[in-house]
Amino acid sequence: MMDIGALLQCLRPHVTTTTHRRLSRITLALLMMTGRITMLGISRWAGTGGSYRTVQRLFSTVLPWALLFWVFFRQHVDCPADVYCVAGDEVIVTTAGPHTHGLDRFFSSLYGKPVPGLAFFTLSLVSVQKRRAFPMRIEQVVRSDAEKAASKAQAAAKKPKGAQATRRPGRPKGSKNTPTLRQRVAMGCPCTPRSQACRPVRSGARPRKSATRLVSRYCPPAIRRCGAYSTLRYSPRSMGTRSGR
Repeated sequence: MMDIGALLQCLRPHVTTTTHRRLSRITLALLMMTGRITMLGISRWAGTGGSYRTVQRLFSTVLPWALLFWVFFRQHVDCPADVYCVAGDEVIVTTAGPHTHGLDRFFSSLYGKPVPGLAFFTLSLVSVQKRRAFPMRIEQVVRSDAEKAASKAQAAAKKPKGAQATRRPGRPKGSKNTPTLRQRVAMGCPCTPRSQACRPVRSGARPRKSATRLVSRYCPPAIRRCGAYSTLRYSPRSMGTRSGR
C-alpha cells in the first residue's frame, strides 16, 4: 500500500505539489476503505492530512485527467509487444440522490429499461493479449433542457391515442346487484330459456329473504301483482348456496 505514492510520482510534473499530496492520500484511502464510497468515508480513512475539507478541495480542482491517465499508462502499463484497441462504452450508475448533478433516466442493459441514475461515457484502451481495459477518458453525460423536452415529446407520441383512464379499484359507486342466470332459473323467471329448468326442490325448503327480494325486483310486474312469486319454492342448492346455512 505504501508504494502507491511512488507510483504517482510520474504525475508530479503535471500537477501542483499540494494537489499531488492530496491525490496520494485520497488514492490510498480509496484502496483501503470498504463499503460505500462517500466523501465522508474517504475523509475518515485518509487519516492525517485528509480531512473532509481537503477532499472537497480536491474534487473542486480542475485536473487534466486525460493527460494524467495517459502518463500513468505509458509509465507503468504500456507494453510494446501488446496490441491495443480503442473502445468506448456508456455506463449507467443507479440514482445517488434526488439532487445529484446530471440525474436523469437512462436505458440500462442490465435492467432492460430506463432507470433513474447517472450516465458516464468512457473511452478506454483494450489490451488484446491481456484482455483488460484501461480507461483514458471519462465524461458524465448531462442532457440539456431541449434534449429532455424532445425525449418527453417522443415518449408521449408513442402512447396510444384515446386511451381510457384506468378505473379505480373496487365496486363503482351506485351500482346495483344483477341476478345471475342460475338465480333467475331458481326464481322461476319466465325470461330464462327452457333448457335451464329448475332443479328438484327439497320438500320443506323455505325461501330465503334475499331470494324473495330478488324475485320482487326482477320478475315481470304481472307476476308480482298476482302474487305468484310468493308460492314458489326455492332450493338452497339451486340458489348457489350451501345447504344448511
